[in-house]
Amino acid sequence: MTLEMAVGTRGVRAPWRRGGAGDAPDLTVIPEAPEQVLWPWERIGVDRYRVTDGAATRGFVDVVGPVFVGLAGARYDRAVEIAQTLSLESAAEAILRASGAAKA
Repeated sequence: MTLEMAVGTRGVRAPWRRGGAGDAPDLTVIPEAPEQVLWPWERIGVDRYRVTDGAATRGFVDVVGPVFVGLAGARYDRAVEIAQTLSLESAAEAILRASGAAKA
């Protein structure tokens, strides 16, 4: 649980100073943050990422200059190039779509 302090027009009073009841900050409870999103890739080299669906390896992404090359396949030495994109996210999505593991 997280507390958020509202700041009035008079500013925030230091907690060690005494003041009237009207000077107390308004504390509001805000809901918990949503669960962290786990990315479907992990870095395995200086210029290489492994794309997974949580359990199985679905492919790899090689970084070649500004281009991300998507390779579909569970083994790097047998993977087939399926996409060239300008973002890691797009390359990972293409691999997951090609393997049928993409979430709708």
